[in-house]
Amino acid sequence: LTMADEFGIAGRINISGIIGLSGPYDFYPFDVSQSENAFGHLQEPEQSQPINRVGAEMPPMLLVHGDADRTVYLRNSVNLAEAVEAAGGTVQLKVYSGASHADTLISLAWPLRWRHGLWDDVMAFIGEVVP
Repeated sequence: LTMADEFGIAGRINISGIIGLSGPYDFYPFDVSQSENAFGHLQEPEQSQPINRVGAEMPPMLLVHGDADRTVYLRNSVNLAEAVEAAGGTVQLKVYSGASHADTLISLAWPLRWRHGLWDDVMAFIGEVVP
């Protein structure tokens, strides 16, 4: 939402940073029916891709992804991180060995915060970007 001007989020509130958890950022052309069903009707379906909305004025980003994710492939976060860097933005990419798609979310739950070091990485990022 912070990357899409038509939602008006960036102009209304001060966003200190973006944390992306195993997100689908670069999946066009669509390769699964769910993506085609959700975005195939758009006149410009490539605009559904966050990677096509990168700009230098974006807030700092932390992208976290497991290398065992078979739902949203790691290349989504890698490609977005590279695009943000190329545009002059600030991005950190953290890849967790053996972590699946769900692991990046459930590792934030209180009893599982010890897994993968993700909690510590998220808290460190928040400490860096929140005044």
